[in-house]
Amino acid sequence: MYLLNVMAVSIDGKISAHAGESDGERMQSGFINEDDHNLVEHELKQADAVIIGADTLRASGRIWALKNHQNVFPPWYVFTSKGFDSNLPFWKQNAIERVLVTPKPFSREEHWHESIKSIAYEDHSPATFVYNHLKGRNIEKIILFGGGHVNTMFYQEGLVDALQLTIAPMIIGKKYSSSFISPHLSESIDLKLESSQVSKNHVFLRYTVKKP
Repeated sequence: MYLLNVMAVSIDGKISAHAGESDGERMQSGFINEDDHNLVEHELKQADAVIIGADTLRASGRIWALKNHQNVFPPWYVFTSKGFDSNLPFWKQNAIERVLVTPKPFSREEHWHESIKSIAYEDHSPATFVYNHLKGRNIEKIILFGGGHVNTMFYQEGLVDALQLTIAPMIIGKKYSSSFISPHLSESIDLKLESSQVSKNHVFLRYTVKKP
């Protein structure tokens, strides 16, 4: 199984300027550009499953409705402990398998569509629990889409194989802006640069993660 982390960050390692920043705001501010959007779309079309955090979903309100190389929508796994506003478009994306990953089993809310599933990691490591769950489904390629807390869990457990990183030409410089890794790792992670590409002022970097 192969797990690719796909992220865009500022020069100072921030993944957004403020909480709830939408992709539209990021595009307008120059944080991301069309080439970055196309790169993300390309990677998602190769994915057999996608993992995101609650804040990432709240910011966009929905998941990307893209069919993969097998011409099906990959399942999206969303980490959350509190659930989501019932008005999010996410709830109506019924063609896509959506799985909420929670600390404890969730009681089904009235606004949940029957296609919404949930799994609870309870006393297990959240990242390893989901990883093993996907392995049991014979998933081959996973896209890890952040945010910072979810990234930290998977890097901490040594589960990330590669990183596709977009460097945005800006410094956010705000104390409470979300970071690529949050809150911290117990040990540093070494990477090997595999490729680099420049699009105007954005830089696209591809790394493999060096395993112990």
